[in-house]
Amino acid sequence: MAIRLGIPEHVQDVSQPTGGGVLLDLNSGRCYAMNPTAYELWREWHRSGDFDLGFQAVADRDPDYCGERFRSDSRRLADDLLRKGLLITVPEVSRRPGGVVRVVVRCSESVGSELSGLALVALLVMPLALLLVRMPFRLTVWLTGWLREYWCCGEATPEQALSAILATRSTTRYHPGRIACLELSLGAVLILAVRRRHLSLVIGVADNPCRFHAWVETKGGPLGYPTDADIAEFRPICTL
Repeated sequence: MAIRLGIPEHVQDVSQPTGGGVLLDLNSGRCYAMNPTAYELWREWHRSGDFDLGFQAVADRDPDYCGERFRSDSRRLADDLLRKGLLITVPEVSRRPGGVVRVVVRCSESVGSELSGLALVALLVMPLALLLVRMPFRLTVWLTGWLREYWCCGEATPEQALSAILATRSTTRYHPGRIACLELSLGAVLILAVRRRHLSLVIGVADNPCRFHAWVETKGGPLGYPTDADIAEFRPICTL
């Protein structure tokens, strides 16, 4: 059986308005910015599953994309993507799912808008959040997915999310180092998980310059921190 190219499920991508795109490896937590040509090739290999077909599709769009040099550059790009796990070889092309399907178990009981003792919960939970962001990112992906499918009884309300955000902020005075948006957002997710409420953790990317940001989100929309950058500038690349 012929070996074909494929995109692993742990890789997410988002295009940039100015051209190119960004790939996120959910296993390592690393992001990779790609110029327009490299991103076109990656997407064509995703679509066709074949190096030559993808290469030719890109080459046909521009007369500058021709010749042995462009082919050799494309081959080096494919080899580099394979080494980084952003491209894989598969025996056949399989449809890449649009995202992880999560089954949310909902409880019938209602939850009050006020969550008591959140400050104490934050003090207990934030060390776990700080530890997780220093470990392979796939552990965070697995934990948030498990909590949503098997532990949380329902979605958090905007009021509950805001209370959790404020609780994470209150713990920063006890930490000697810098606590950034990812730690704070993950902390809010874990705080509400203690109360069996699910809160989405979102990672986004912005351009000029290329930068990344994390925030939390409910059905009511995204919630950030007062001193954070404008969330509207960022395009989500991953939602956990």
